[in-house]
Amino acid sequence: MFDRPALTAHDVLGAPGPFVWLDVRTGPTARADAAASGLRGARFVDLETELASPADPRVGGRHPLPSPARFAEVRSRLGLQPSSTLVCYDLASGGNAASRAYWMLRAVGYPKVHVLTGTQARWVSLGLPWVANPADASVEATDEGPRPYAWPTLAIDAVPAWVARPDAVLLDARAPARHRGELEPIDPVAGSIPGSENLFHAGLLDEHGEFPPPEVLRARIEAVVRGRQAAVSCGSGVTACHLALAMEHAGLPVPTLYVGSYSEWCRSDRPIAKVGA
Repeated sequence: MFDRPALTAHDVLGAPGPFVWLDVRTGPTARADAAASGLRGARFVDLETELASPADPRVGGRHPLPSPARFAEVRSRLGLQPSSTLVCYDLASGGNAASRAYWMLRAVGYPKVHVLTGTQARWVSLGLPWVANPADASVEATDEGPRPYAWPTLAIDAVPAWVARPDAVLLDARAPARHRGELEPIDPVAGSIPGSENLFHAGLLDEHGEFPPPEVLRARIEAVVRGRQAAVSCGSGVTACHLALAMEHAGLPVPTLYVGSYSEWCRSDRPIAKVGA
């Protein structure tokens, strides 16, 4: 139905269907907010409790992946099947929890997973059905067994060797000021992983919150990657998945994900880089 992983409202409005909306949000009021309003028929997914298993952030960061068994329970609750066409959205133009859902579903072998880009205002202006009480009460649970995460990941102990390779790059998806160590609103220490290079994930979006044409997007990414094998990181392995989405959408190889990202790194005894330090 859809030939690329990132979609716009125009793509969806012209699609014959059927597909399943996944409303993927984060924050203490995420469930209540999604129940109050969303795209008609959407099935809610919570980043904090269903797409992560927070424990000790020193081991795996703030949003470590849930076990394959736990993620199987989530897919079963949502009534998902590998044959389904899934369209994930969040309220960050797809750049947050929706991209994490995309990465996890693709990693366990679901082939038809997409992310809706663009702002909520744009969706509404173009006619997507944003309604009160959007949930579909008729969803039937499936019996999904555990599936391993098959897409490549990077462990903290392997990061120094990765950044030392001349044929590899570790991309940091955070805002430039966070990568430079000028500010840090979430983690205890400002800075970045030594040797990482910044590619701000939201900087790849246009004024509507959508990706530019694939060839333009590819050129922007290639200007940083420069033909090297890419791994992606961020604060806690969530917005890094937006870079993975962008790279697949641009026709580039899917990068390796450092799930623990800076939230794990800065809590270890490893060095931290700061511009000018």
